[in-house]
Amino acid sequence: MIDEILQYNDSFVNSGFYKHFHFNKYPRKRLAILTCMDTRLVELLPAALGIHNGN
Repeated sequence: MIDEILQYNDSFVNSGFYKHFHFNKYPRKRLAILTCMDTRLVELLPAALGIHNGN
């Protein structure tokens, strides 16, 4: 499994797709959200609040 992860990471870096996730270290909205570790919230919570990475 580690070989698959490393192979995917290599293609991720070489494709430049990571640039989509590059943001200024200072968010435009000053907001901290404290929640449980439920993996379903990764996409649900930002969608419900109208926020996204770097915003």
